[in-house]
Amino acid sequence: MIQAELLGTEGTTKRGMLPKWAILGVSFRRGGVADLIHVRHSSGGTSTIGLKSFEMGRESFQGTRKDFIWLDEECPRDVMGECQMRLMATRPSEAPGLLLCSFTPLLGLSSSVLYFLPGGRFPSQYEQCQRIVERFDECGNTAQRAFARRLEGWMNE
Repeated sequence: MIQAELLGTEGTTKRGMLPKWAILGVSFRRGGVADLIHVRHSSGGTSTIGLKSFEMGRESFQGTRKDFIWLDEECPRDVMGECQMRLMATRPSEAPGLLLCSFTPLLGLSSSVLYFLPGGRFPSQYEQCQRIVERFDECGNTAQRAFARRLEGWMNE
């Protein structure tokens, strides 16, 4: 659960990712579940972290633009789509927000998992190596480029 990762676990020595001095306040929903966390930002301002559950449904994710969304478990595809909408840039000068998904695909090849697979299938070993070669080619590092050439040679054997 993200709440424990961010705030730590009460009554134990487990500390969260957010340092205590940076937490300005936490509001809770029923059952002791964090709703909003207000954090001192490095710029001197305040950042607000909102926590939601997938069980609350897609509608609960509607609202204003967000800078960052962390989906900590495999979520329904409609929730993921709503989150992507919240991350869209609304002005030409602003960058879109970031979406982090961290989950183990316990449901198998669900629509959420297939969304991340090119063409809805696992890439072959050759395709995976080809992507590595392409990414290394984009780097300015000559050692990485040399490795990419060697990997490309192995792929063609």
